[in-house]
Amino acid sequence: MLQLSDAALNGLKQYFESNEKAPVRVFVAQSCSGASLALGLDQVRDGDKSFDFDGDITVVVDEELIEQAQPVTIDMGPMGFEVKSSLEFPQDGGCGCSSCGTGSCSSGSCH
Repeated sequence: MLQLSDAALNGLKQYFESNEKAPVRVFVAQSCSGASLALGLDQVRDGDKSFDFDGDITVVVDEELIEQAQPVTIDMGPMGFEVKSSLEFPQDGGCGCSSCGTGSCSSGSCH
């Protein structure tokens, strides 16, 4: 249902060595290129599904979202944490970000 790679688990443990520990939430984030799944620190809420990893890291996801998105995988990539799922989000063709130059993002994202 929700998988956390060893690299992501180690990355979260390292982060919490110098930061206050809190549940990590998987949520739908909106950006100029459309929606995607992202991570943030939060608290457990009613209607959440909670996943514990290595007795040390808690990941929470809204029950409705996890049902639609499963399987969800959290991994580490070159730019940090990556959240992948079965959900396909439509991407806006012209995101309007100034960093895109022409006003459309052929890669589907603006950085």
